[in-house]
Amino acid sequence: MFRKIALVIFLGMTALAVVVALKSDRRVTTNSQEAYEHYLAGVDFYEKFYLRDAVNEFEKAVALDSNFAMAQGELAMAYYSRGFHKKGKEMQELAIKNRPNVTPREQMIIDVWEQQWSSNSDSAFVLARKLAEAYPNDLKALAIVAGMEFSQDNWEQALQYYQQALRIQPDFAPAYNMLGYLNFYLGRYDDALDMLDKYLEYARDQANPHDSRGEILHATGRYEDAIAAFRQAFNINPEFDFAVTHMAASYLEMGQMSQVDYCYQILLKDSPNELKRLSYLTDYAQSLTYRDNLDSAISVCHYVIENDPQLDEGGVTAAPVVLGLIYYRQRDAAAMNQVWDSCRVYMARSIGKNPELKDAPTYERWNALMEATSADLAGDLDRSEAQFAESLGKLSRPNDKIYYRLYYADVLNRNNKSNLAISELQKNLSINPNHAPTLRRLADIYDEQGDKASAQAYREKAAEVWKNADPDFKPMLELREKLNQMVTAQKGNRKSPGLASN
Repeated sequence: MFRKIALVIFLGMTALAVVVALKSDRRVTTNSQEAYEHYLAGVDFYEKFYLRDAVNEFEKAVALDSNFAMAQGELAMAYYSRGFHKKGKEMQELAIKNRPNVTPREQMIIDVWEQQWSSNSDSAFVLARKLAEAYPNDLKALAIVAGMEFSQDNWEQALQYYQQALRIQPDFAPAYNMLGYLNFYLGRYDDALDMLDKYLEYARDQANPHDSRGEILHATGRYEDAIAAFRQAFNINPEFDFAVTHMAASYLEMGQMSQVDYCYQILLKDSPNELKRLSYLTDYAQSLTYRDNLDSAISVCHYVIENDPQLDEGGVTAAPVVLGLIYYRQRDAAAMNQVWDSCRVYMARSIGKNPELKDAPTYERWNALMEATSADLAGDLDRSEAQFAESLGKLSRPNDKIYYRLYYADVLNRNNKSNLAISELQKNLSINPNHAPTLRRLADIYDEQGDKASAQAYREKAAEVWKNADPDFKPMLELREKLNQMVTAQKGNRKSPGLASN
């Protein structure tokens, strides 16, 4: 979940805020009024996350003015967002080439983008702050710094910048979107929804406000309400793929696999290119893992890894990590460690191309995860526990922590720390009280402790979440079997005094 925010963070979160602001003051350099009009149309579509339409408009702007650096920069990021990496690279090079032809303010913006494109987040942050210092009352500068603070997980600071931006321009709708996410990450769930309601006031006819609201509803366990919001987003714009991926995630949590499969059929049929298709397939593999169809999930992961050119070009994608975790679930140490060795090769290749990535939070988290799982299957539970705790500590967004906690709690429980395991799992429920895998894991631990009443209560709660699950949904079938066993045992206990008296 929350892929949309991750997308704009790493492919120009700050740029999105910038382009929206640029629309109001019209300070971009172009010698063509027609090109400028297409540029503004592209900005409007980008603001709405209508990426294909944004690409079309920016392409027209660039075709009319080959020196239009800002349009080229925006088009580069729109291409990246759509999975057209080669085209994105070509456009970013043109934007940098045309940098001398624009105003000092535009040059500073392009300098920030250039560092982002090179994954030099620290350098980009420094330049963004310099831009804000140069234009202290400029909405664009505030938006850039806010986006940078957001990308660094400095949420309180980002929140303050977005609030300051709203004092300058109260109808700056994207700020309400970001305030919604920020409040969620800070644990202020009601405030998050209030901000997204405000976003809806200014942009009700757009897909993204409904989708963003649905994301928060999903993350807090209100799956049916989330699906209704995602459907609204889809009905407004059927090409808004975020709504379909998010809808699939909500159906997944309710065990409605036929609906999940239908969502991915839509995504795969309409994918704009092979990279997007491989990304969807990686997500689909995770859905297969959720339903305990591990053999199929492994096959899909292998297909993605074999066909993903990014892995050979110094990129690192999620498919190998998903595959390694599947083997971990199967307790297949040899297969898992082979995948982890490949992941380390991919990361080393990527760091070789860009040394700054060595300390990237994602890589640090993945390294800790690989160490934790390897230690577990090697029988070193103390080391595994420490590494899972480290990996979990490198996650900051509450919804990202949920599945890591499941692994961590399992190790804690097997390491004779069941009470600590329960405490960790309760943290999951404080975010999402309807997270069925967490409810099931708590039930199993209480069962092991002999607390049958608590075990039954948690299983019944999980069964309620999955009440409309597909008939062949394996986790629900296993859950029903355990509930039936508990009922049978209770009946036997009630009969036993009578039998003894005979």
